[in-house]
Amino acid sequence: MIMRFRSYLVSALIATSFVACKVDYDAVPAAPYGGELQVSFNNYLDDDGNFGYLVKDMAIKDTLIDLGVEIKLANTTSAAPQDINVYIRKADEVVGDYNTLTSNDLYPVPTTSPAFIYDFSKPVVIKKGERRAFVKIQINPSKLDVSKKNSFGMAISDVKNGASVLQGLQSRLVVNINIRNSWDGSYRIFSRVEDPNRPTISPNDFGGNPALFVDLVTTGGSSNQMYWVNFNPAILGHVAPLLAGSWTQYANAIPTFNWDNNTNRFTSITNGAPVLAPQNRSYILNTAWNSTSNQRFSNKTIVVRYQMLQAGFIPVNIFDSLVYLGPR
Repeated sequence: MIMRFRSYLVSALIATSFVACKVDYDAVPAAPYGGELQVSFNNYLDDDGNFGYLVKDMAIKDTLIDLGVEIKLANTTSAAPQDINVYIRKADEVVGDYNTLTSNDLYPVPTTSPAFIYDFSKPVVIKKGERRAFVKIQINPSKLDVSKKNSFGMAISDVKNGASVLQGLQSRLVVNINIRNSWDGSYRIFSRVEDPNRPTISPNDFGGNPALFVDLVTTGGSSNQMYWVNFNPAILGHVAPLLAGSWTQYANAIPTFNWDNNTNRFTSITNGAPVLAPQNRSYILNTAWNSTSNQRFSNKTIVVRYQMLQAGFIPVNIFDSLVYLGPR
């Protein structure tokens, strides 16, 4: 598990996916339409209401998951008087426009990706007597590159059988696909640091009062980055309140943890930022602690014991317990 520290506020892991955005499912008055029917994506909006935007969180599984994007009759709550065929196109430029507007760096998943399945030649049909339909785009999360901010841009290209495209925000949509492994989430951290190099102020326990929190953010099927929530600006490396009124940053920056999905145990740890501290290294204490160390329990509490080493110093023992709070 890659662990890195940053400052921002701290997800139940889900087996399929869920929506995270502003959605108004009936934004038009309940009255018959007057004039030509118009079709749009549902009222998915970003937080500022400036862009068609939808967030989907997905567990890393080798299975197809439906993005669940909805289209609807936009200018009426009445049902369609006949089948209406709606054609969707992949629109990477929509992702580019969103990135420009929000200073983001979402990555449009290409149609050639093995993670993506959809036939754009077939229409999405709003059936007679209905008002909504779903675009059946499917994603295999295990085939996405988790190092990228995966996304999918789309636009309504054509509508047939007595309807037209509602022009504006809801004719284009960006879907932000967040991939999360089973360790992803927000945690409260309790830590004990035993530093024989500082015998007058060690050992030191922290995380009880004041409470300290971290996020574990997915970086792979069996790796995460750990970000500290309590510190601004962000602090790299493990920290401990060794001196009154201050926090000490240990030299081993961004320790990288790896773990076994089958056993729920950590298997190794390396220094994740050798450019910052090339002389440092860390390792899991495989034999020094009892069998409850270096694993995750059924309540998602993580216990890990490891050492930090630095040239010219006695190894520092770190005891971390991460208590799972929920989705980040």
